[in-house]
Amino acid sequence: MTKKNQDRLYLTVANEMIDRIKQKQYAVGDKIPPERKLSEELGVSRTVIREAMVYLELIGIATIKKGAGVYVTNSEQLKVPARFLSTRHTIFCMPGKS
Repeated sequence: MTKKNQDRLYLTVANEMIDRIKQKQYAVGDKIPPERKLSEELGVSRTVIREAMVYLELIGIATIKKGAGVYVTNSEQLKVPARFLSTRHTIFCMPGKS
């Protein structure tokens, strides 16, 4: 995973997860791997993973279910306000939300 200087680390992780969703590694309804596994795999702290998952939930890509994990809820690519855009991706968003 490469980090761009202007991105916060959680955005870099979120973008990696978005890439995986685009590449069909995770489909709608799939559970995203646990924090510990992603942390080891991507070489970042669990706090960074947690922040990335919250970001994905805020932009409508995932749902966090307390005690159960994080699930992909949307993979449609839609335009969203510029304040949500990272430097690498057009972000996904749930229809009707912006």
